[in-house]
Amino acid sequence: MLHPYVLKNPQMTVDDVLAIAKNPTVGPEMYKQIAERQDWFGRPQIALALARNPKVAGEIAIRALGYVAPDALRQIAKGVGAPPHVVTAARKMVVGK
Repeated sequence: MLHPYVLKNPQMTVDDVLAIAKNPTVGPEMYKQIAERQDWFGRPQIALALARNPKVAGEIAIRALGYVAPDALRQIAKGVGAPPHVVTAARKMVVGK
């Protein structure tokens, strides 16, 4: 019950949000809240952490690929450290460019 209120804390830093995005034991509601805030979701490090996290919902992880740096996107397209559905979406993005 407490998790949704953690991200509403005005003292949350980007590093705190990045740690939450990397953590696979956090509930899906936390990832959804991170994705809803453009100032967090638009940062390449946080987007990369969400894309590589196997517990993040597929739609959020794939949407996060749009904010990932090109080098990291190529690594994900090679199958390095990401769930299969994210790897497939990254390959489509890399080939489409």
